[in-house]
Amino acid sequence: MNLNSPANPSIQHIEIDLLELFQGIWVQKWLIAAFTAITVACAAAFAFLSTPTYEAKSGGLPPRLSDIAGYNLGRSEAKQAEFKIGDVYRVFRRNLLSDGVKRELFQEAYLPSLKETDANETQDRLWIRFNDLLAVRMPDAKNNPDYFTITMQHEDPQTAAGWANRYVNMVAEKVRSEMKANLLAEFGTRARSIERRIEVQRTSAQKRREDCDTGKTSSDGDLAWMAT
Repeated sequence: MNLNSPANPSIQHIEIDLLELFQGIWVQKWLIAAFTAITVACAAAFAFLSTPTYEAKSGGLPPRLSDIAGYNLGRSEAKQAEFKIGDVYRVFRRNLLSDGVKRELFQEAYLPSLKETDANETQDRLWIRFNDLLAVRMPDAKNNPDYFTITMQHEDPQTAAGWANRYVNMVAEKVRSEMKANLLAEFGTRARSIERRIEVQRTSAQKRREDCDTGKTSSDGDLAWMAT
């Protein structure tokens, strides 16, 4: 082994390249420092000058038996199937995920709150912006598919919380109206069925009376003929 042989040329080349790199960085250290300072200043300015966005969140779970007891009053006595928790919650879920209630909140709350410059945008663009603020999600669709979260973002925390609660209340009102309409439809159908049965029985009774009257008249005529 020759101890006097020169070092590996590739290692020397790497050492030279690294040395040149550090020398170049050191020469431009003030430029790098200035660029870093400007970047930090811009980030700080954006953080302090930009309007903060607040988020309000509300959750939705299936109702309790006591919550739907009013819908089942008199149903067992009328021999009608009682509403179950899943029946009512399906109505709630359908309204919660539909665009109908969102559109109402969009028209009644979001549009009136806009500044004049924002209000001049097209309805489609404003609707897209509103959908970015309001979100309905299932955080754990696999393990807890009945739990929903309603998230509302706004520059004003009170407005965000107010709109989130208003959305839930509007959905609940839709459910109450739909359940009431279903009950009225059922009662109306049942009432018409009872009326038809009463009418059939009344017609049948009237016919029996007429048959009895006809038979009585015929018997009286026979007796009169025999008397003659």
